[in-house]
Amino acid sequence: NLDPEIYNEGGLNIAISAVVGMNGSGKSTIADFLYLIINRISLAKGIKSTHSLKNEPVYADLFIKADRFYKISVGKNIKAYIYDFDEENNKYINTTKENK
Repeated sequence: NLDPEIYNEGGLNIAISAVVGMNGSGKSTIADFLYLIINRISLAKGIKSTHSLKNEPVYADLFIKADRFYKISVGKNIKAYIYDFDEENNKYINTTKENK
């Protein structure tokens, strides 16, 4: 059984539509890196897989700009953060609500 929440960490739904670029621009490297991160999230969430998952140490911060600015931190723990733009101070501020 796959965990339907694997791509919903901290209220952030993750979807990738396309990665495009010229030959040699790093598309495969990005795909390999994202696979490694998803592999790490799967292990952390205890998701059963038909593929052999590797418990390699991965430390990464992924940033996504959409309606807000999101950050997914992968390391010993996996955390998701939400940032909103504060026009008064002209910067993004962390508005993540703690999950209880």
